[in-house]
Amino acid sequence: MKWLNISLILILLLLQAKLWFGEGSVVEMLNTQQKMAVQIQANEAAIIRNEKLTQQVLSLQQGDKGVEAYARRELGLIKPDETFFFFVNDEN
Repeated sequence: MKWLNISLILILLLLQAKLWFGEGSVVEMLNTQQKMAVQIQANEAAIIRNEKLTQQVLSLQQGDKGVEAYARRELGLIKPDETFFFFVNDEN
């Protein structure tokens, strides 16, 4: 009877060790949940960025005003009848 109790306790300890430290354990599950939370945040940031890019593409497709505004802002577009002024802040 004594050996039966000892063997049952050992089996219980082995099963508990596997539950807490083995493959698919509680620790592994918590690590996976943390990684998943980080990935969800990254996905939300990517969704916001994609929506902005989609709006920009639609704006560029709708007419010349969007293309002209983009060219002025990003490429420094100056039309032939315009005068370009460049202001420098002198902070001493």
